[in-house]
Amino acid sequence: MATIGSDPSTTAYAYIGIAVGFVVFAATLGAVFMLLYFGGSFDRMKHEASGMPTSADQVKPLLYDDLLQNAASLPLKPAAYSLDGQFVHIRPLESFSDRKAIVSTLHEISSGKAISGIYGGKAFDADAALWRYMLSGPYETVDDFERGRCIEADNQRLSVLLDASTSKPIGMVGLLNHSPTDLRVEIGAIWLVPAFQGTGVHREVVYLLLDALFREGGYRRGEWRCDGFNVRSRKAAHSLGFTMEGVLRKHMIAKGANRDTVVFAALNGEWPAIQEMLQAKLNAMLAKRPHKPKDD
Repeated sequence: MATIGSDPSTTAYAYIGIAVGFVVFAATLGAVFMLLYFGGSFDRMKHEASGMPTSADQVKPLLYDDLLQNAASLPLKPAAYSLDGQFVHIRPLESFSDRKAIVSTLHEISSGKAISGIYGGKAFDADAALWRYMLSGPYETVDDFERGRCIEADNQRLSVLLDASTSKPIGMVGLLNHSPTDLRVEIGAIWLVPAFQGTGVHREVVYLLLDALFREGGYRRGEWRCDGFNVRSRKAAHSLGFTMEGVLRKHMIAKGANRDTVVFAALNGEWPAIQEMLQAKLNAMLAKRPHKPKDD
């Protein structure tokens, strides 16, 4: 069998080909580097990583054009995402043709009454399980519930959580404090009936929303805020991959008491790692799931 070294002319052509290929590769890398450097992309990427300079004369670079265009084009009201997961479906409240019926059902399942089927058939303390650290609630009447949980501000979007197996409502979530010009929004106003707490639903809701916000919406920042006394919510934020950024001390007076608000955030550049972590946790939950819940 002939080898490259068996014919001097073949060997020469082979080395020439390798050299030409290397030159083309190096030239391509150099061209890309020059475009990034003179286009300011390196500075912009550095600014995306850190917004605080180390010297007073450091110039703040501009953001990418596509980010700025996206920020200028988004409406004040967040998008009405319809998202499907293994545990839960997310549907905008406005998408339900019979608003009165869905609001009535949401009030009933969050009232603490014993309801059979997927809801477990056990009564619960609605204040302790759902509303204690919310700005309002519990709600005695459907009208109270609608005013407290189902009226959207101009920069909010409220959605209903549906059990993926039965399509029955099991809670709600909101996109709040939407600041489209900053590509920032808060995931909040989330509640889940006790029978579905700790089942993976809560984690998947956040996974689906963050994925939609970062991948489809082009957002830079997703926030999570909670009452400082809400230890469960603070622990949940950490387990979901949010970073605690600080505490707004004496931020509100809620239900006659002081509220310090703890602020967490997840950034677009952090999403790939958070996504991988959440997906692994969801897969582990799915593997342990014995069967789909039955509706008696």
